[in-house]
Amino acid sequence: SSGINAEYGEIVVQAVACAFLYHQLRGPCQETLYNLGRCYHSLGLRHFARIYYNRALATPPSVCPYVQRQLNELNETEDPPLEMKDLSLNREIVFNLCEIYTASGSDHLARQLLYKYFVV
Repeated sequence: SSGINAEYGEIVVQAVACAFLYHQLRGPCQETLYNLGRCYHSLGLRHFARIYYNRALATPPSVCPYVQRQLNELNETEDPPLEMKDLSLNREIVFNLCEIYTASGSDHLARQLLYKYFVV
């Protein structure tokens, strides 16, 4: 039992270290903050996931130079052209935050997010 816990602890440390290295190499942007949140979320560390999801939600969408080139090439043929808002991860972030809030019994926080970010 303690061997399993020790292995899990090592896996968690490796996963978080890898996620932070990615964040450092790619640079802080909505995508990397979202992926850090996903890393913590998938490891069951919802309190840390919430922090990074909220940071990602407060960060406007941006793309790295490679994706920007791809977007420019695509927009030459796309009608109407894609815009930066089309690359936003807000829907995914809000969905994941609502899942965290609902699981912790904070339905009112989930509802607030839905009312703020989703329009029907």
